[in-house]
Amino acid sequence: MVTLKQVKEHLRIDFNDIDDHLNDLIRGAVDRARTISGLSKEEFTHEMKSAIIDDISNMYQNESSSEHSILVYRRHARRQMF
Repeated sequence: MVTLKQVKEHLRIDFNDIDDHLNDLIRGAVDRARTISGLSKEEFTHEMKSAIIDDISNMYQNESSSEHSILVYRRHARRQMF
């Protein structure tokens, strides 16, 4: 599983002010990875965990981009995307 400590090390964050926000990003990225891959958290490979950390990094650095919003909308869609 991807931890807050791993994410903060990757983003080079050494303060705790945004830990709640980062935990939200972790949950979102893990949920998206599970939805897209169909794997459980226990089945995540090292490559999957690295991709999740990259996803979190993109969301953290580009929060104002519409791509993040679109992903949220798709995640909450009530109809199939494919």
